[in-house]
Amino acid sequence: MHTKTMPRIVGLVLAMILGGLVPTAASAQLSSCIDITSLFKERLASLGGQDWLAFQLKRNNEVWHLVFTQISKKGSPNDAKWLVASRHSPARPDLYCVQATGNLVELLAPLPAKNNTERFGMPGSTYPRCGERGDILEGFKVRSWATRELGDSQIMALGKPEPDEPSFVLVSNKRDGNWILLDKQPQSTTCYFDRGEWSDIRKIQINQ
Repeated sequence: MHTKTMPRIVGLVLAMILGGLVPTAASAQLSSCIDITSLFKERLASLGGQDWLAFQLKRNNEVWHLVFTQISKKGSPNDAKWLVASRHSPARPDLYCVQATGNLVELLAPLPAKNNTERFGMPGSTYPRCGERGDILEGFKVRSWATRELGDSQIMALGKPEPDEPSFVLVSNKRDGNWILLDKQPQSTTCYFDRGEWSDIRKIQINQ
């Protein structure tokens, strides 16, 4: 992964992101979608805290998703807010759709993947998208599959979401930044959400 530092969110971050984002949230309700400036100035700022990490998840050299995690300075290092947003659609390139927000960021231990033969895919593939209902290990199996796909990886769980919003797990290769994003909808199992070949991390500051 690549890490950079940026002092101000407005201006430089907009120039960084608006260069080429690909929509991925066409099924999202327009009421949950806002323009990129409002995403930073209003939605992210409303969560509190100035220091954040911004993860750009890219595929085919274009950003598909944005994952923001707060840099916690007090209390538990895991007690930090997060936000996941995706581009809406080709017809509305000005909009970002907030998938979920929460208040727990946790780095999970690496998973043994050699003995895991499970495979997952998007609708239309020959593989299931989600873990099997009733299987207490379903989340472990999906994360283990993602680790096996990417190799030596970091696993970041985004938990304690707002009511009726999903939680997420970001699995990313430590060397080349390849990534797989997993989600878990309320009353459902862990699912394969999306994947790509490169990710970028930047430290940003939000003006209150």
